[in-house]
Amino acid sequence: MVRTFVLKRPTKGDGKILQKRIHDILSGQRDDGSFGDTSKDTGSELLELFKLGCSADRPEVKRAAEAVLSQKRAGRNANEWYETEGALNIYPLHALLLAGMSNAQEVHFTLRWLADHPDVWIGHDQGCPWTPAVFLKAVWEGREIEDVAATITTGFSGIADNLNDAGCLGFNDPWGYLDCAGYVDHPIARKIVEKQIPMILRAQRPDGGWGDRSFIVFRALVKYDLLEQLRKPPPLSPDWKIVRSIPAPEGDLFTMTWDGQRLWVRDKKANEAIAVSPHDGNVLQKVKLPVEKVFGIGWWDNALAVTQTEPKRLLQIDPNAGEIREEVSLDKRVEEVCGVTEVGGKMWVGDGFLCNVCILDLANLEDSRSMVLGGPGPISLTAEDNAVWHFDFWAPAIIKSDLNGQLLEWGEKPFDGSVSGLAWDGERLWALDNAQKRICVIEKSHPKNHN
Repeated sequence: MVRTFVLKRPTKGDGKILQKRIHDILSGQRDDGSFGDTSKDTGSELLELFKLGCSADRPEVKRAAEAVLSQKRAGRNANEWYETEGALNIYPLHALLLAGMSNAQEVHFTLRWLADHPDVWIGHDQGCPWTPAVFLKAVWEGREIEDVAATITTGFSGIADNLNDAGCLGFNDPWGYLDCAGYVDHPIARKIVEKQIPMILRAQRPDGGWGDRSFIVFRALVKYDLLEQLRKPPPLSPDWKIVRSIPAPEGDLFTMTWDGQRLWVRDKKANEAIAVSPHDGNVLQKVKLPVEKVFGIGWWDNALAVTQTEPKRLLQIDPNAGEIREEVSLDKRVEEVCGVTEVGGKMWVGDGFLCNVCILDLANLEDSRSMVLGGPGPISLTAEDNAVWHFDFWAPAIIKSDLNGQLLEWGEKPFDGSVSGLAWDGERLWALDNAQKRICVIEKSHPKNHN
């Protein structure tokens, strides 16, 4: 796709690969032209066909577009929050516009409804992590059908003006913003891409690409004439330097914490918490965790804090006996349990679905609240005085936020992105490198990386 649609330099065999994928999708088309039970199902597959270069003139595509409208009119829809007003789901809307079905009454109605109700889908706290990006792409395709220019400007301005220095905004997927900005051709969208260049550079892999994000990265850089500019400067130096290193224990290690004197790491395979000397890496203690399906460990009032994914619980575990001292249900508080750390007597638990942290007031759980950090995907957390570090599952970064969730500092994930845990010992930041079986003190190799 990059060679064919972005660089315009397809190699022999690329066309066959794309055509095979198109054929595979079309082979799932039903007799009525649909690809699934709802207009969203069919619209989503249509969009995928268009991404692969499938022509809107193909009879299969025309049948699918008619099926989208038939499903919509028959009430066979996904019934998402905005569809209750009568609007099309955003995916079939986008697909119908690309299929040349802009005269359909449903298309006009939906574009008008979206333009008249920007407050329900524009903003970094609306919908799901992809709502602004996905909706703006569809509305952009309808810019000549309805007067949506002001809505598009409002949407892009809200993103461009509020992206932080790590390329993140709210609980939204930052790569979704890049996808959207590279899809359209708008001066404000260019600003979004420019502000996300640090994120792009820090996410580049050793092979020069970006994995399954390569298409959206190359498309955005080429569209705004940034690719060649970025090839000229020398490679960036690393954000972090390793001050010193100690050996990590054997095992499949993930998440880490500090108890005031020792580091603790969790061995997923053995389901153990292991205390390690910060001086030489010697194993000082092992504790078998009393529950299965553990995500991460932290420290809580002189005991281990353990997050469990099923059932969703926060557990306080005696570090010597391995017994549960206290448990807090995370049901209805956290959708997808991630890491944990203690901050000022409150427990912060990452949520991998809502893309935020749940801050638990243990003295009064009714006062617990959720908050977005400087990056939207907190995996492993560790507290530093009046701040919290985490490494992110979307942003290619270790991120430091203040207690209001505002970005303070960030740097690329060390160890080629395979950092497995973080711990603050009161003076230094430690990072776990499970691949090379080492635990390292790291510090920034230069001032804040914002450029």
